[in-house]
Parts: sequence; structure tokens; C-alpha cells
Amino acid sequence: MKNKMKISALVIGLLFLGSMVSAQHRIYLVNGTQLLTDSTMFGILDIKYHVAAENDTLFHTLQRNEVAQIRYKNGVVYSINPMNDNNGVVNEPSTPQTYPVEFVASRKNSKEMFKKGYEEGLMYYDGKKARNTAIVLTAIPIPLLGLVGTSAVSIAPVNPHVNTVSDTKLLTNAQYVAGYKKAAHPEKVRKAWKGFLIGGAIKITGMIMLVVAVAG
Repeated sequence: MKNKMKISALVIGLLFLGSMVSAQHRIYLVNGTQLLTDSTMFGILDIKYHVAAENDTLFHTLQRNEVAQIRYKNGVVYSINPMNDNNGVVNEPSTPQTYPVEFVASRKNSKEMFKKGYEEGLMYYDGKKARNTAIVLTAIPIPLLGLVGTSAVSIAPVNPHVNTVSDTKLLTNAQYVAGYKKAAHPEKVRKAWKGFLIGGAIKITGMIMLVVAVAG
């Protein structure tokens, strides 16, 4: 009786897993490779996707000319390019290999680029622009301008530029930029509010000096 229950539970589990896999989007590449995804985003020149088997939020990137078609879990098929076999004959996607070696390598490269961006965000971003902006806004004698302005500066995402990276070519890599922004944003917030304090001190000092000058 117990063995039958175990077998039944195993069968139910396999059916559930099979239904999860079959409900995922499928990306077919022109070289015959199949990718299982749970999310896709279209750009002008590329397609970003999230791998269903991964638990993180990392998106991978494919060029449009690499993709033959996408079959969504609701049955909709979006064809982009024809698929070729080794003889150059156009074929419909059939049962290509899942997670090939080159795909695993691209996934590893994406994580390495995110890590590199994170490390360079910590290394190169100094937050001086955020600090100086907050100082100017706070020092201006307009009520709440410094508070509102500094809040806006600290909330805005970091935009790495040519003077804050080791190689400008890295700015074209989405994973590098994402890692850079994640690492640099806490420093931007810290410097912005430091600027708020400096600007406040300047404003108070100026007001004291004005009062003394008028009283004298």
C-alpha cells in the first residue's frame, strides 16, 4: 500500500513538473538550439530573456538575427528568422538541444559582467556631482528646496559615463551597467545627503552673517 502511494506521488510530481515545463515560452535559435524561458523583452536589435530554471533576476541577451522564432505558452508563435540545418535547408523548429555549451558560457559571461560592473561601481563612482548638486540646492534660501531637491537626487538612478569606467565599451553591456548602478547608488545617496548637510550649514552661516550685519 505504501509503495503504491509513493509511486502515485511520484507520477503526480512528474506530471506537475511536465506541465510547468510545457507552460514555458520556447525560443528557437536559427542554429537549432531551444531555450526555455519564462519572460522575454524585445529591443530594436536584441531580445532579452530570463531562463525559467534560474531563481535570480538576471536577463540574457540574444541578437535578433540569432532567433528563428518564439513560441509562447499561450500558443502564439512569433517568427523572426528562418531556421537552417547543417546543409543550409530551412526547417521548422523540432526538438533541438536544450541548454547547449555556448548558452552556459553566455550565462557565465553575463554574471561575470554584472560582477565587473558592481566592482567598478564601488571603485570609480565618487558621487561628487550628487553632493555638489545637493549643496547648491540646499544653500539657496528657498524653503524646502534643499530637502526636495536632495530627495530627488538621491532617488534618481546612477548613470555611469565615460569618466567613471575603466573602458567606455563596457557601457554597451547591459549586465555591466546593471551591476555598476547597483553598487554605485548607495554611495550616491550618501553623498547627496552629505551635500544636504553642507548646504544647510552654508545657509545657516549666511543667515547668521546677514543678521549680524543688519544688527550692526
